Amino acid sequence: MSNFRDAVGVILRAPAVLALTILWVCTIWLLIVAFNILALILQPLVYPFAFAFEWLHYAFLGKKGEVLPEYWKNYPDEHVNNMTTGFPTLQRWLWEGFEQ
Repeated sequence: MSNFRDAVGVILRAPAVLALTILWVCTIWLLIVAFNILALILQPLVYPFAFAFEWLHYAFLGKKGEVLPEYWKNYPDEHVNNMTTGFPTLQRWLWEGFEQ
């Protein structure tokens, strides 16, 4: 009986989750995707300037160590993963419900 109730719950939640998904995609998600695509393109272009600025900063302060050691960490994976923001929550709401 529990499986039947879960199936009915999914059917009843589907219109609400669909409406929220359409709202999400039409408003905020497009901005998130545009920002992450821009970051994917600009991050390699900004690197030479950022490296030169940090190198001069280290030279002025007399700091030792590697310049920008984590600049490329998680590139491009972080930007690609950010594009899926919101969809795991919508999926969880559809399959498991809103009460959590």
